[in-house]
Amino acid sequence: MRKIIFLISILLIVSACDKIDDVSFETNLSQQSSEIVVNDDVPRSKINYYPTYNAEFDLSLDNADTHDYLNKLKEIDLSNVQFSFEGLNALAGNTDPVDLTIIIDNETVLSLSDFSYDTVAQGDPIMLTDITKINMIANNLLQNKKLHVQILSSIPSLDLLRFYINFNVHAKITANVL
Repeated sequence: MRKIIFLISILLIVSACDKIDDVSFETNLSQQSSEIVVNDDVPRSKINYYPTYNAEFDLSLDNADTHDYLNKLKEIDLSNVQFSFEGLNALAGNTDPVDLTIIIDNETVLSLSDFSYDTVAQGDPIMLTDITKINMIANNLLQNKKLHVQILSSIPSLDLLRFYINFNVHAKITANVL
């Protein structure tokens, strides 16, 4: 009987140790584009002038929370995947529609027609809500440890504008223990 109790105890200890294979934690990833300059050295007299811009940057998974676990990652779940604009207050009230396209790792994740800079000029976030695209982004981040982000649009203004685009992601990381 003692042998059976001893064997059961060993099995319980071994199975308890197996459950400590993973660690989970949360982190925020963010990146700001370089300064975007629109209408620099352009004559300001054109009517209905919509100069285009292309912002590109990389979002790295490597930060203080994740650095030690980069080679032990098992799963990434993303929430609050969002973009915002900083410094477009000059366009507040401008409701002229344009198109806005957000591409991550060569995949279009958001395409807005008749988009207005009126609300984003105030810093309101543009949220990604398509679960399939969010899962694709999470998988790419898991595989590549970074994302390449591209934003394409135009600005309905004749003024010289300088602004930044912020990309923010909340991630839940599951990794093997160190």
